[in-house]
Amino acid sequence: LVTGSIDSGEPVLSALRREAQEEVGIELDLSYRSRYLGGWQRSRCVDKLINNHFLVISVRAQAESFAVDGNEIKDARWFEKDQLLRHWEAAGQQGTENYRLDIPNLPDPYGRTMVSSWMINCLHTLETGGGMFCTERARSRASIEGEVDMHVTAREPLC
Repeated sequence: LVTGSIDSGEPVLSALRREAQEEVGIELDLSYRSRYLGGWQRSRCVDKLINNHFLVISVRAQAESFAVDGNEIKDARWFEKDQLLRHWEAAGQQGTENYRLDIPNLPDPYGRTMVSSWMINCLHTLETGGGMFCTERARSRASIEGEVDMHVTAREPLC
């Protein structure tokens, strides 16, 4: 799970590519058809004024190798999605953001294990064929050369 901010005027899929490269040195597979899988918002979480919006979008790496940046990311590893889904299903598919699943080899700073059930719910959405496809298209304004917008195409209900 790579996270990050979207710069002002930056298209969503471009931000995904940039953050994956910056944080873990991963190039994304541009032939993969990304899907919007869900999201949530935290109201007034920055200076009690600014809302944070979280989008979950599926992407595919070109290769399994990666290198953490050592600044924002101290450790990274791959997990089997089937293992995450099995733990989530065994826990009754709990739907609160802070629900903790017992996932081996995923320690938090306090020695516990923790996976966001929101994220696993989005993984389940992907695995069951849900979500909405995302594509990039050229912006219509000629003054913004080379930039693209994210375009979401409705396919099925999200969750």
